[in-house]
Amino acid sequence: MIARLALGISSVLLMTCVALMPLRAEIAKPLPPADPIWAASFKDTSGQLQRLDQFKGKVTVFYFWAVWCESCQLEAPRMSALQQKYKDKGLAVVGVAIDNADTVRAFVEKNKLTNPNVYGGKDAMQLMKELGNSVGAVPFLVVIGRDGNIIKSKLGDAPDDTIEGLVATLVG
Repeated sequence: MIARLALGISSVLLMTCVALMPLRAEIAKPLPPADPIWAASFKDTSGQLQRLDQFKGKVTVFYFWAVWCESCQLEAPRMSALQQKYKDKGLAVVGVAIDNADTVRAFVEKNKLTNPNVYGGKDAMQLMKELGNSVGAVPFLVVIGRDGNIIKSKLGDAPDDTIEGLVATLVG
């Protein structure tokens, strides 16, 4: 009887461990290299080509967004405010829109965004995928340290205090 009970408990524990293995693998999943972002270039709202490697050496938040995304409409101004707050400490928040020039320009002007914003359509979507966003959804952000390596990536809304807390720590 006791042997059967022990075998039953062992079986349950084994099934639980097996069931949690995919979750554990997801948690332990390493961050992708930042190389694709440093090799990318997109046009800004004035039509000038901007190389993203110009932000190397700074703490940088690359914020992938779209004008039609309701969450992005709320977060883009907060991301711009985050840069304003920490820009003197070496923070850059770069908006990478997956829209076209006219819609991005209108949104940036209407919302008085002061952080750099570029647009890239399908190329920006491909870059997101290379950075670990396999579903290609927005909002998506990537936080890169001064050493040029990805520290955090986040798909979906990012509560202000979560990102700001990380940024504040990184910029010192």
